[in-house]
Amino acid sequence: MAKRLILISLVSYLSAIKALGNPLGEKDLVALAKKANPTSQALEASILMIESQQRAFDDQFTSQWYANANYQNSNLKPKVPNNPIWGPTHHYETGIRTRIPYGLNGALFAYSDKRSSTDGMINDSARIGVRLRLEMDLWKNLLGQLDDAKRLSIGKRSEIQKARNEISFKQVEVEVRKIYWSLIANYRSTKVTQKLLQLARKQQKEAQVRANLAIAEKDEIARYRAQVASVMAKIHSLEFQKKGLERALYQLIPDASGKVLQLERSDDDKVTSEVFQCTMWIANQAKTPWEHTNYGQVIKFDEERHKSDLNELKHYDSIDLKAFSEFELTNNGIGFEESMDEFSKSQANDYLVGVSISMPLGSTLSDSKDFQVKAKAAELASNIANIRAEVDARHASIQGMIDLLSKLLESQKENSSQLNLVQKGSERRYRQARIPVEVLIQDQNAAQASEIDQTNAQLAIIHEVLDYFKVFNKAPCSINKL
Repeated sequence: MAKRLILISLVSYLSAIKALGNPLGEKDLVALAKKANPTSQALEASILMIESQQRAFDDQFTSQWYANANYQNSNLKPKVPNNPIWGPTHHYETGIRTRIPYGLNGALFAYSDKRSSTDGMINDSARIGVRLRLEMDLWKNLLGQLDDAKRLSIGKRSEIQKARNEISFKQVEVEVRKIYWSLIANYRSTKVTQKLLQLARKQQKEAQVRANLAIAEKDEIARYRAQVASVMAKIHSLEFQKKGLERALYQLIPDASGKVLQLERSDDDKVTSEVFQCTMWIANQAKTPWEHTNYGQVIKFDEERHKSDLNELKHYDSIDLKAFSEFELTNNGIGFEESMDEFSKSQANDYLVGVSISMPLGSTLSDSKDFQVKAKAAELASNIANIRAEVDARHASIQGMIDLLSKLLESQKENSSQLNLVQKGSERRYRQARIPVEVLIQDQNAAQASEIDQTNAQLAIIHEVLDYFKVFNKAPCSINKL
């Protein structure tokens, strides 16, 4: 029966492990983050929004078929001989109109018109024709300069967003890696604390045996119990911290929820070497390495966008001057059938040419233009200043930060090494009854705390280097490439 229960338990355990799948390591988590996460979906949506603006702009130049029909009548009587007042009038029109991206508008359409005069002298006079209409902007949008500026501005916004998205994708990747390494540090700190818990419980049990033999004081047992409770509190605190880290990870990568994470690593030397090589590369960059960040492209595209916006505003308050022309082939007759027959035999041609002009009165548009120019210049200056400040500050500060953290780590390693020796000596002297129990517990707690501080110092260095990649997303460090 017992063997059967053991077998059932083993099968259940293996089934659970299989369901959870292979443990996820750092590369697996980054791959999941690249595949799908809420942030990347929002970034892709921002690109689609800009592309939809581009499509909406291009839609203006799509040719359109149209048709209309109307009926008009009047009961007005003529006052002047031979000057008919048109009564029942039927008009039909269909054609194609288009806007050409060179400041031109065009339309080609066919029409028919049948009308009668109110005095009855003319009945069913019909006219059929084909008309070509062209309009050309001679000032604001001459040769499509305004259209080009608008199109270029939208295009540069798209390029800016794509460059920023590359940085944002890298920032998501970095956050995933930082959480992963925090989980590793948490795991290692928990192992150190559990090791101390085992020791404390062993010492508590040994003290209880001595107390039963009347060779140990009650306060000694109380101190060991307090140590066990204190260590348990630290373990609970680490478990709470782990839950918070896992929640943050699952918010970034919902697909990782419930999966087992690979937190046991044996490549510390490799990671340490990669971090050291990267810090050496950073130290050798006397100037800010703009070629290794997308922020340089963001500034470049933003300046080009600003130039396009100014070109778009150049004629904001100027005159609106257009030339237009119409050319028509037509013929007429009594009724539609006769006019169609006449049109098929011969066509008369009509033409019209002209110009139109309009201009703003007052200074309202001029003032608005000046305001927009200033606002766009201020926006550009602010964007560039913020980017330069962030990029320069990140590069200028990291080396000093790494140097301090490295010194901290070295000191912490030395501290841990010495405290381990102190702990061993205290345990030996305690067995020899040369020191009180509180000194032993104090030295054990100090050694455990020092190991955790050492782990946290290592984590801080890794975090600092990873944060550097949030800005310098193209840094040629092996640790920046998974």
